[in-house]
Amino acid sequence: QIERPELKIVPRRELLARNGITLPEFNEFLAVNLAGETVSQVYEAGRAFNLVVKAANYNEISDLIIDTQDGRKVPLSDVADIISSAGPNTINRENTQRKIVISANTTGRALSDVVADIKTAVDNNIQLPEGYHIEYGGQFESQEHASRVLYLTCTIAIAIIFLLLYRLPEAMSVKMLTPFLLDSPEKGGLALSTAQSGLVYGTAGIIALTVGGIAGGLASARWGLRKTLWPMALSLALPCAVYLFLSIARPPLWAVYIGVVLDQFGYGFGFTAYMLYMMYFCAGPFQTAHYAICTAFMALSMMLPGMVAGILQEAVGYTGFFVVVVASCLVTVAVTAFLPSRIEESYGKKLPSTEK
Repeated sequence: QIERPELKIVPRRELLARNGITLPEFNEFLAVNLAGETVSQVYEAGRAFNLVVKAANYNEISDLIIDTQDGRKVPLSDVADIISSAGPNTINRENTQRKIVISANTTGRALSDVVADIKTAVDNNIQLPEGYHIEYGGQFESQEHASRVLYLTCTIAIAIIFLLLYRLPEAMSVKMLTPFLLDSPEKGGLALSTAQSGLVYGTAGIIALTVGGIAGGLASARWGLRKTLWPMALSLALPCAVYLFLSIARPPLWAVYIGVVLDQFGYGFGFTAYMLYMMYFCAGPFQTAHYAICTAFMALSMMLPGMVAGILQEAVGYTGFFVVVVASCLVTVAVTAFLPSRIEESYGKKLPSTEK
């Protein structure tokens, strides 16, 4: 901005004290002689005007006479420094702090590149005094805000899609697994008894699920979520193919045990990635509320496929149904592909102990 001339009067405290002039007296002297003091009123044509007395010429300020405590008179220049300088024509403030704006236009280059060069030059060549700081605003600030909003929107959208579709193969098959084990061969099932089904799925399957979850936790602690994400995603999706094999081959009971154990172990191992990403996404000052919302999507991811699983099975039979389940593994692969670059390298790893 264009500077304007200004006059600074800096009192010399030692000389003021030596002449017995206090700062309040000095300030009052300047106020009367420079700003003026109303001493009376003049009435003219029914209107009142203040009669103000002040020094008439700013060029003679140094010659103004100030009275000392002992009655002597000294020039103002003997007890103060009178400095003629230039200063800003306006003083802007924002959040109770003074602000000065430096503006520029760009042409031929991206705005973000220009601002990056300016930041580099400022950081390398300018050392700000204490209490000063620089903010980059204007169109660049609007662009940065729009970029942050877009990034946040994309991040939330990807997270919701992942939470809803990552477990799609398992969400579809789990609803039909018990009917598949119990139904007669005429209906395409394996014709297991209720006790056999309970042992296969309710006992062996639960044990395998628990072991898979523990193995997933150990793997993540060793290598981190980012490196184990793909193995976990594939272990959750691909074992669903065992049900397609069972519906076609109708093997003996021991093979059914192996197939269910393999599927449940893979699900437990792969589900670790799901939980770790949900905790990673929810991290922040409101992580409890965010986690509660994410658990709603987690429940929804099991409910929505389950609503159509029975209808689909009745339409195409168990073999056709499990073909669709295997095909849905591609959905798990697709949603997983968006995540690795968004996860920190070290997230999920066990931190080294600092204790000696």
